[in-house]
Amino acid sequence: MDSIDLYGKYVMSNHCYDFDLAAVERFDEAVTEIRKAQAIDPLSLIINSSAGYIFFWARQYDQSIEEERKTLEIDPNFVLAHGRLAQSYEQKGMNKEAVEEYLKAETLLGGNQEEIAALRQAFTVSGMRGFWQKQLDLLLERSKRQHVSAAIIGQYYARLGEREQAFQWLEKAYQERDGLMIWLRVDPRWDGLRSDPRFADIVRRVGLEPNPGGR
Repeated sequence: MDSIDLYGKYVMSNHCYDFDLAAVERFDEAVTEIRKAQAIDPLSLIINSSAGYIFFWARQYDQSIEEERKTLEIDPNFVLAHGRLAQSYEQKGMNKEAVEEYLKAETLLGGNQEEIAALRQAFTVSGMRGFWQKQLDLLLERSKRQHVSAAIIGQYYARLGEREQAFQWLEKAYQERDGLMIWLRVDPRWDGLRSDPRFADIVRRVGLEPNPGGR
């Protein structure tokens, strides 16, 4: 194995480990690990954007926005950074900015222009609730033709305050071993369900319960 292979494996192992740490709320350690990866490969789009996502999970939205903006300075068309930037804007209540970033990401992904226009119109008429509802409607329609993450659908129901539907899709996501379930403890889009004992039960079944003896 040559030095380039070793370099790449080291950077990516750091990157995977920092996400593992973030998933169980060990944010200080996660930041330490992602900073190591950034020092080794300062121009990596995925690593720089992932730094922003760690701060998103830690609810440090201003820092998250800063990291995603820095990533977009390297490549203005990096889709992940636009999507992640949108999520932090949304959590800060910067709804217009959030929608613009969401739609930019959809455009870069080659999304249907009629759907993008419909999403923009929904936001103009009904604000974020209208935008979420339209996103949900489009996802449900798409799920009839192809696989769509049940966790993502559940998140839209949670945002809309439709708890029973949210839990139905969350249970479906659990049964399907949806990869997004690893972020249950930290993703703020589930916050509307956290007070319900059913949410704690799913977190337990996924294996994300805090360790009573410490981390």
